[in-house]
Amino acid sequence: MEFKNPRLLAILNQIGECDCLCDIGTDHAFLPILAVQNKIAKRAIASDVKFGPLKIAEKNIVESGLQDRISVVKSDGFREFQPGEFDIAVIAGMGGHLISDILGASPDVARSCRKLILQPMMDIPFCREWLFQNKFDIIDEVLAIDEHKVYVIITAVPVVVQINCLPEDIIIGPVLKLGRDSNFSLYVDKLIRRRKQRLAGLCVSGTKESFLASEIVKNELELLHKFREKG
Repeated sequence: MEFKNPRLLAILNQIGECDCLCDIGTDHAFLPILAVQNKIAKRAIASDVKFGPLKIAEKNIVESGLQDRISVVKSDGFREFQPGEFDIAVIAGMGGHLISDILGASPDVARSCRKLILQPMMDIPFCREWLFQNKFDIIDEVLAIDEHKVYVIITAVPVVVQINCLPEDIIIGPVLKLGRDSNFSLYVDKLIRRRKQRLAGLCVSGTKESFLASEIVKNELELLHKFREKG
């Protein structure tokens, strides 16, 4: 299978060699297929909560001739799995709150993974903060540009103690804040633009709550501008 989606290829590159990959919310099972075809994963699980995507996934797996190495499982997140069934899990294309809920609903399964590859579509700071508070460390973050959109891919591992973090670790990311990613400036510009839009809306409201929220956004903007200058 030839596949040129920058977002999924960036996720694929973060996986590394593994015995078994589990793709939660697999949709068409492109990621498990590519991982097995490229000998990144020896085996894989394509999982989704809906029957429709699973039927398409199963069809694609059979057409790829990998039905003996990729299994299809209907599951709401990790609920149908036991700890140790796979060593790496991918949860991509969902909101940060939903990803955190999936991990929090099955902590034993999540913590049994050697590595988690997460790609939140929104609420990324929430997802980072949840990871830190629940004893996961973010060891890598990469940016992918797909159709002019910037996507963040987070690699996290379970640790023994809770990670202490700074505001920029939550807002920008503990690895991305170093400015090493070639798309760092685009990424920070996006964060600044969204906060300016939020600030404009808060200023129109004029309530006490909106004033307090606007002060938080102003502080975040000040922090972002500092890191934008470094980038």
